[in-house]
Amino acid sequence: MPPYPAALELVETQSGLNNIYYNGIWGEHADQQFTSVKGYKIHMNEAATLEITGFLENPYQTINLDEGIENWIGYFLEESMNPLDAFEAVLDDIDEIRTKYFALVKEHGEWSPNEWTLNYGDLVIVNCTNDCSFKWGQSGVPEKTRAPSEGFSYGEESDYIPVFVELDQQALGDPTEIGIFVESECKGAAVIEDSLVQICAYVLNDSTVFDPGMVEFQLYYGSRSENVLINSYSIKENFDDTGNKEKLDFSQNPQRYYIISLTDSGNNIPEIIKTTLNQNYPNPFNPITAINYSIANEGNVELEVYNIKGQKVKILINEMKVPGHYQAIWNGTDDNNKQVASGIYLYRLSTGKKTLNRKMLLLK
Repeated sequence: MPPYPAALELVETQSGLNNIYYNGIWGEHADQQFTSVKGYKIHMNEAATLEITGFLENPYQTINLDEGIENWIGYFLEESMNPLDAFEAVLDDIDEIRTKYFALVKEHGEWSPNEWTLNYGDLVIVNCTNDCSFKWGQSGVPEKTRAPSEGFSYGEESDYIPVFVELDQQALGDPTEIGIFVESECKGAAVIEDSLVQICAYVLNDSTVFDPGMVEFQLYYGSRSENVLINSYSIKENFDDTGNKEKLDFSQNPQRYYIISLTDSGNNIPEIIKTTLNQNYPNPFNPITAINYSIANEGNVELEVYNIKGQKVKILINEMKVPGHYQAIWNGTDDNNKQVASGIYLYRLSTGKKTLNRKMLLLK
């Protein structure tokens, strides 16, 4: 009997044939022996600590890998290792290495960039192009793990789809994080440390069905700026491809991984829209003037005119807006459509996150 039966919901094994379910009592396969060479996914219905008893097998024994299936391996070496060093003996026979937080894929004999490491206790999933066998290497390196996201909130699941995003940090205003959204719900995020970022997209309803809906991205700038929404991007077939502008929907033509481009190659850098309020034109004016403004995030927008005493004169805009550039016209009337007197007026733009003010002069 496990120490926390109420929290432990499922122990998932490689083939799925020996999965152990808990629904008040332990089901079939509950008496099977677990080995440290194999990998397992443990599903919890709440956070808890599980005490594991037993002993570790020799981590340097020969491990067999099978073609055409996911091979689940337990990594229990005391020292961390670079994934390509760990699988050096069989790199010609494998094309994907995946852990809980990162994935490496091979295209045309070349592996995608990666600086993370295999660390003690990791489940490592390997896809093979040929049957092969190997032993772990012995060249330890300092542990390198994924930094947690501060700007986005999402739920982790037992599996994910790797989404590689190429971006030009400087052209995008030096964002610190990027999040992926399906139908406005965040499904994963990553700290931006280089021009290639991998997001773990948690978009599987179960082991086979993808969350449907159009995919968007958001850039996070910390306290420096509001998030920037990106709904125009290019999808690449491989890292050398220039890409085509199209919308990603995980439920359509599912792939093992995706490559997204937000670079100047093929004009893929999205326009950076910030919430701004421009000076009206003409100014001074009589009696009509134009007010241009920009909205960074979808939400309710108010644009109002006040007199110099702070009294509200006119509501120009009070409605939902999507990110973009807009213009409002004021014809010098109040909310009762009566002409107002000459003088200085204030106009105020209010969103859910920001309020901006400017002055204008009406001369008759």
